[in-house]
Amino acid sequence: MADEFKSPQPGTLLEMPDGWDVLYATAGKQPALTDERILQIAERHRNHVLTAQSGTRFDVIEHKDLVAFAREVERAVIRQQVMGLVETVARLKRENNQLHWEVANAKRERDVAEDRYEAIRAGVAA
Repeated sequence: MADEFKSPQPGTLLEMPDGWDVLYATAGKQPALTDERILQIAERHRNHVLTAQSGTRFDVIEHKDLVAFAREVERAVIRQQVMGLVETVARLKRENNQLHWEVANAKRERDVAEDRYEAIRAGVAA
């Protein structure tokens, strides 16, 4: 028999594979955290960083019925990915500048070749 899906109850912590832990709470109510101290800290620092008693640091994001906690490890991974993207963009800009230089150089060489061709053609016609 297949497991029946049950709606989360207020205070249910849903562990997400993408690094966010989502705490379900009913609309307009505080999440039912078991650790009241974390709840108080989270209330004061919505959309900021908090540290649990265990020392684990979290980003707290609240949106409608959900409160999400991104663990510090995931923040570091995201930061590393962003830095990788910044480096990739910088490399692509350098490559783009190099290509623009090569195109401009090729156009100059084409213009010189056309001028030589015209000079040779004018000399032959004379």
